[in-house]
Amino acid sequence: MSQDAIITTAEELFGDVFNPVRLQNCREGFETHWQPPKEIGSGFISMIKLRPGLVLGMASYRLTRDIVCSFEQQWPFVTIGFNPSRGCYTVDAEQGREMISFRQGESGMFYYPEWQGMASIQPGIHTNVNVHIEPSLLDAYMAGQQDRFLNGMQDIFDGTADQCIYQVSIIPAVADMIIDQVMNCPYNGPLRRLYFEGKALELVTCSIASYAVPEAVPKKNVVVRQGNMERVRHAREMIGQNFQDPPKLLDLARAVGISHSRLNFYFQEMYGTTIFGYIRELRLRHARSLLDEGCMNITEVAYEAGYSSPSHFAKSFKDCYGVVPGKYLRTVSR
Repeated sequence: MSQDAIITTAEELFGDVFNPVRLQNCREGFETHWQPPKEIGSGFISMIKLRPGLVLGMASYRLTRDIVCSFEQQWPFVTIGFNPSRGCYTVDAEQGREMISFRQGESGMFYYPEWQGMASIQPGIHTNVNVHIEPSLLDAYMAGQQDRFLNGMQDIFDGTADQCIYQVSIIPAVADMIIDQVMNCPYNGPLRRLYFEGKALELVTCSIASYAVPEAVPKKNVVVRQGNMERVRHAREMIGQNFQDPPKLLDLARAVGISHSRLNFYFQEMYGTTIFGYIRELRLRHARSLLDEGCMNITEVAYEAGYSSPSHFAKSFKDCYGVVPGKYLRTVSR
């Protein structure tokens, strides 16, 4: 698989809806860009060739209506995607079965040998970053440690994988900061490409680390039955709809028809965090977006995000992002 194959796939995916464009500050030829027509939105989508077997995709755009893109993927590669924005997009297989669904604050690692279908993107603001890496390159980086993360990856490295692999989790706090750095690259020319390559590898590292199994505690393979998976997904949707004042764990478990202990256990298996941790991530992400907008003070943001006190909010925000909300707000204002 070559870099050009990934670019071709992107052109097939975006070409029916988005327009190719050359940005003024990117004339080196290793970046390809698209913009939505003015009648449906604004912003950009970019694909950046970093080295053989490694491509960075980044997007920041606003849509005023739903768009649907058809695609056909023939070149297998591992993709690690991050969706920190409020927008949601889904990818369905040809048979109408949902293959990928990225919602606010989620990241995912997926591999599809061959697939085709439709990608649906909802109206709203979208910011996402994707790292596409050839299996042989990832294999070289892992140096014999492949079995310590995502199940089934060894088959990919051996070239024997013939099934889809897809796992979703919450975006680690460290990845949030890297995404910000990617979207606000301070360089042009060769330094820009070098900067992006370093950040892409950082994103791969923190994503794999979130799936990694500690050496001292080997992870047991837990099979979550389809019925329980749907219950856990329903619970996550209920939390996402009201994370400022979410239902208690017992009430949530009753609402989806599963015991509270199993709900919390399966939730952590599927998403890599506890229900409490997920609520905290949603609140902090929402608070950060409010600070970015600059329309509220710290106290207003704290209560709007669901915190009982500004001091509790300030501590949580600093633990997650490494800076107190007041300093972050002043930086955004500047």
